[in-house]
Amino acid sequence: SWGTLSLTNLLDKWSEFLSLFGYPSDPFLPGEIPLLSASGILGCVGVLTAGAIVFSLVRLLLRWCELPPRQRIAPLLLFSVCLVQGAVFVFTAGEQIINASYWLTVVPFVFPVLQLEGETEHFRLWFTRRLAAVAFCLCFVATSISSTVQFFTNGYRVNPHLEEVCDWLTDNGYTQGYATFWNGNVLTEWSDGQIEMWVVSDFNSMEVSHWLQKTSHANPPEGPVFLLTTLDELGNMGLSDLYWWSNVVYEDSETEIADRTKRYIVMAYPDYNDMMSAVAGARSWESSQPETPAE
Repeated sequence: SWGTLSLTNLLDKWSEFLSLFGYPSDPFLPGEIPLLSASGILGCVGVLTAGAIVFSLVRLLLRWCELPPRQRIAPLLLFSVCLVQGAVFVFTAGEQIINASYWLTVVPFVFPVLQLEGETEHFRLWFTRRLAAVAFCLCFVATSISSTVQFFTNGYRVNPHLEEVCDWLTDNGYTQGYATFWNGNVLTEWSDGQIEMWVVSDFNSMEVSHWLQKTSHANPPEGPVFLLTTLDELGNMGLSDLYWWSNVVYEDSETEIADRTKRYIVMAYPDYNDMMSAVAGARSWESSQPETPAE
């Protein structure tokens, strides 16, 4: 489905693109980065690169008539791609969560623009051109270090216990299951395809997602099936009581994860229909409970 054009959202999408060259602010990375830290300081240095990209593109477009026909391709291509791709992301934002990683294919178009601006700009001092080239290199190195360190030390959905769950499922012969996106695909990868996962976004309907999903998963699995989730995830879907309506065969121990709502749990069912019956029972039980009056 297509949404409506919003200039505010369009500017947000362009900002996400520029964040690839500047301060690491991807919403998918949890936690805030302190300014007075190694990642924060290096990220701030990288912000200069984002500003240089905008400045270079604007300057080349303003000096359009001075550029030879071949050199006009670089700024025109970058401007067109950013305009079209940004509009597409705004119109389709309701289908998938668009983040900075979707702009990675546009990054190579930036370097010809920066190089062309450095070669054709009218500098008053003879050493300014070389100084700008060195500054760009330092900014790129600083941004790369900042982004890489942040991703590996505090990446999105980082949970080492999921690998233990995968080993347990494989050792106990489980081969078909349901989970949300960030859990399901990882299980399939870590088990070398031994565990086939039906990826869904809502356990109430168990409607499979179309993103990175086999077309055969439009049909439910036959035979025994399991559901991998957390109590926190169930609570967000209004299915907290599913824990009591199901056969829980695995749960992370307290020594591994102190917060019980964050522990992985595996619930096993004889088949898909039994799983949906448990979901329906948990949903009806929760809906029948009186609401707690607000204080």
